[in-house]
Formats: sequence, structure tokens, C-alpha cells
Amino acid sequence: LVDTTVPTITSMTAITANGTYKLNDTIDFQVIFSEAVTVSVSGGYPQIPLTVGGTTRYLTPTSSQTSTTHTYRYTIVANETDTDGVTVTGTHAVNATGTAQDAGRNSVATTFTAPSTPGIKVDSAGPAVAGITKTANGTYESGTLQISVQYNEAVTVTGTPRIAIPLMNGTVYLNYVSGTGTTTINFSYTLTTTDYDFDGLPTVVNTISLNGGTMADTNGNAAATTFTNQDMSGILVVYPGMRLWTTNSFVSKAPAGSPAISNSGVITTEACGTGTCRTFNGDDALNLTGSLTGVTTVFIVFKTPAAVTTDKDIFYVDVTLAQDTTVYDLRTANSTLTLNGGAPQTGVNFNVNMATGSTNILSVDYTSTQNYSAVTLVGTTFTGAIGEVMAFTSTLTAAQKTNINNYRDWERSEEHTSELQSLREISYAVFCLK
Repeated sequence: LVDTTVPTITSMTAITANGTYKLNDTIDFQVIFSEAVTVSVSGGYPQIPLTVGGTTRYLTPTSSQTSTTHTYRYTIVANETDTDGVTVTGTHAVNATGTAQDAGRNSVATTFTAPSTPGIKVDSAGPAVAGITKTANGTYESGTLQISVQYNEAVTVTGTPRIAIPLMNGTVYLNYVSGTGTTTINFSYTLTTTDYDFDGLPTVVNTISLNGGTMADTNGNAAATTFTNQDMSGILVVYPGMRLWTTNSFVSKAPAGSPAISNSGVITTEACGTGTCRTFNGDDALNLTGSLTGVTTVFIVFKTPAAVTTDKDIFYVDVTLAQDTTVYDLRTANSTLTLNGGAPQTGVNFNVNMATGSTNILSVDYTSTQNYSAVTLVGTTFTGAIGEVMAFTSTLTAAQKTNINNYRDWERSEEHTSELQSLREISYAVFCLK
């Protein structure tokens, strides 16, 4: 007998219930033929087109077998979205060497009546980052460092995902603090009295660590954990009580609310150790235009004059370079002096023998707090060079003073070299002024 009857698809119904399905979920249909059909998925496969979010995918048999009833399946891949239901196209075809035939080797008819499936929806696209906000550039002695990540859909957070930020004193973490169930997820770290980073936070911040937690949409799709790189080098962290911090061009870097400063003279600079200092040519001055009260400690980076002449005040009248024939000594009436991280020296006159044109960092610890108001802190009679100047109204610990002194030992490169990056988590430092 010759069998020329073409098998047809008499019905196709969804096995998968209505709902929204995510990555690696399957969408199954029961396909019933008019007679027993052998399907083969070796080297190819029969297929029925399935439109998912405007993209054509294919339902294929789950196994090779002979039956009137077969299961056709599609497995959802990443980043698919279909909010109004997948669509089955009423055509049946065979890919490559796959087959779908009856016992007489008649291939299945290519068209049939497709079911409507508006209730089977797909969401395998995780929440994508739509924007970032962060702590404003500036100098901070307290408060919080914050990053908020905006997503294109609501994100549910479990556990404590976090963002790592290396500081000079070690890595801290902006932990998840709020926003679950919304499109904005907030991360925050509260600064402590031991935190510091005088040269600015990293230029590269772009990753959330899940830290054992999860971030996903309501369908369980994982949210993006990388975002557009944030350059945070404009955020400086200092010890509490800093009320004066000037650059070598005498621009204030002190925290908000610190007294104002000004400068006079034409700015010229010169090499100063591994950094740069402002050259005092007889018309330069650092002026305090506001009030600075309760000062406990001052740090100043300076270069001695090129020749020994007369005594030179280097910070108000509190510290003086005293000429000693061929070298300079130090003199003070109201403080303990520490030169270049050495042993603290008390008294009035200090026989330190600084050579001309030498770069130094001096810390001044006052025996009683000092008050300044609208005065010249470094005057025009000084003829050396001045780098950064810091003044504190808090009582610094020995470790904090050491860290400030060490800050001068490395000059920060704008490119954040690998050498400096590795140093961040050990002991980094930067007083680009020596």
C-alpha cells in the first residue's frame, strides 16, 4: 500500500500556564498530529516560530520519538521582554537534517491554526543602570560618602551589597542602606575620626559587590552590578578639626565653613622635593581674611631661602627661621616643633642646621590654643618657598600626625599609576610638598 496522506497538526495548546517567565524558564506546548509522527532532533529539528518581544524564536520537540502527541519547547535566554504575550506562528518547518514524518515518510503539513497566548509573558532582562549620583566634590571631615544607583525598573535588595572605596587608611565600604522595592538603591559610609585621604578618592569606582546578598527585579532577574565609572578624586577626606588647608597656589582645600584666605603677589613656583612650592619673591603673602580660633597644630611645607640672610618668620610670628651663619635654625616661643618627622623639640631655640634651599615639613604643636583673625600668616619678608599649609583645632593623635607627615612622601600622579594604586591599601601618601 502506498501512503500519501500528509499528517497535519490538529491542535496546539499551551502547557505553560499564564504568567511572566524569566531566564532559563521554559515555555511548553502540546502538539497533536492527525496520526503518529516520528520527530527527529538529531542534526536538526522540527520547529514552530514563536515571537518573543518582536524577535523570532523557535519551539522545538523535547525529544526524538514516534507519537500523535509531542511537546515543543522554548527556553528563555537573557535580556528578553514580552509584556503582551508571546505569539505562535501557525507554520511548521524542519531545520537542517531534522525530520517530522509519518510511517509512510510523508512530512507534516507546513501550516496549522496557531493558539493565542497573550497571558504567557517574558521578562529575562535584569534591571539596567539608568543613572548615578554621588557625594559632591569637596573636603570632608565628617558626614557620609554616598552613591545612589538609579535603575530602569524597581530592584529588590537582600543582604548588604556594597561598594568598596580605598582610602589612605584602608578600604571602606559604602553599604546598601535603603531603596529596596524602588528604582533608586542607596549606598552609604559614615566617616570616622581615623579616616583620611588627602589626595582624593579613586578615579575609578564602578562596581557593586553583592557581598552574599542579592539585587533583582520582581521576576528574579539580577540587577546590573557595574555602572558608569565615577571619578571621585575630587572628594578629599581629612581628620576632624581641619580649618586651614592651602595648596601651593594658596587656594583653600579646607572643609566647608573654614575661614577664608587670600594671597598677594604674582604666583611663581619651583621644585620642592618631589612636588612644587610657591616661590616667595618679596611680594607674596598668605593672608587669613576670616577668623581662625582654637588652633592646636599647624603643618607647613617649606623650602629654606637660597642664602642665609636675616631671620625669617615662616608662620605668623610663631615660628621663625633663625639664621646661623651658613644654615638656618628654628625659634618659637609658644610651641613644640617637629621637623621632618623627627623627635619633638621643646624650648625656644632649635639647633636643626637646615641647609639653604632645603625642603622640609614642620609640625607645630602649640602649648595653648592660638587665635588668628585677619592676619598675614606668611609674609612678604620670607624669601624661601611655601607648599601646603594645614591647621587643626582638634587634638591630633600621634598616629594622625605621623600620617600627615607621611603624606608628603609620594606625589600623586593624575593617571593613578599602578604603583600608587597598590600603595593605597598599604600606607599611601602624598604631601606633594616637601
